[in-house]
Amino acid sequence: MQQDTVETTVIHHPISASLQEELNSISEKCINCKLCQKECAFLRKYGKPKEIADSYDPSDKAHQGMPFECSLCQLCAAVCPVKINPALMFLEMRRETVKSGSGDYHEHAVILGYEKRGTTKRFSIYTLPKG
Repeated sequence: MQQDTVETTVIHHPISASLQEELNSISEKCINCKLCQKECAFLRKYGKPKEIADSYDPSDKAHQGMPFECSLCQLCAAVCPVKINPALMFLEMRRETVKSGSGDYHEHAVILGYEKRGTTKRFSIYTLPKG
């Protein structure tokens, strides 16, 4: 009896060097202590930074929208005992999604225009102070 074989092709989207660097850094340094999850509703919903970094797939629609839910406040970095900053990883994930054209964010076109022309008080981000 002959079995039919089905050939499948998996298309992998290349990841930028800066995103790959952030993913590797989080994956290698995160100790899964859950301190960031205790402080962050976003991480309670999506999991520990290491889990997110290890499972990230830029072609997965869920992974394209997920980083936009992070407020990038950097509270996770402030409480991290090993001094990693998951917010940087989520920022790079956002950039990757926009750069690849995977996300449909036409409603942000006006803000992106302001961003290209420079910063203003209205469109500036404020986070926890460094240190």
